[in-house]
Amino acid sequence: MMTAVRAGENVVVADFPVGHGAWTTWLEKELLDPWRPDEWDGPNWLFRGDLFNEATCAWPCRVATCGIGITTRNGFCMTCTTAYRRSGMNKEEFAATHVATTARRAPTRASGCAVTHDAQGCQRAASSRGLCAGHRDEWRRYSRQNATAVREQWSRTAA
Repeated sequence: MMTAVRAGENVVVADFPVGHGAWTTWLEKELLDPWRPDEWDGPNWLFRGDLFNEATCAWPCRVATCGIGITTRNGFCMTCTTAYRRSGMNKEEFAATHVATTARRAPTRASGCAVTHDAQGCQRAASSRGLCAGHRDEWRRYSRQNATAVREQWSRTAA
């Protein structure tokens, strides 16, 4: 079975069976280790593009307190655009004084998982209450069976 990916006029054809294992193997061979090291998190297969890197095709919202990535230079994200239209200010004044709603701001860096079972600890990003998805599920199972368990103590011994 062949898989084709179209990007503009370019078509990349990869000759491998469609399936997670084959895809992972192929992708691991194609990735370059030193590629954008401060932005590519290889162990988690997560790219967090630096909005101030010229190689990134996204830019930060013009509101200094926002941080949302957008696809146009010197513009506002949707939330700030709505607030700007209601504000009655000019763009320069709004961009300099508006305080973006924190509930809608994108985090620039996710914190790491709280599990520290060895010197290095879990390298995955925290997704819920300080734990990565895998350790969150493990904690749920463990805490159901151990009603008096303390998560902070468990996170120092969990594997």
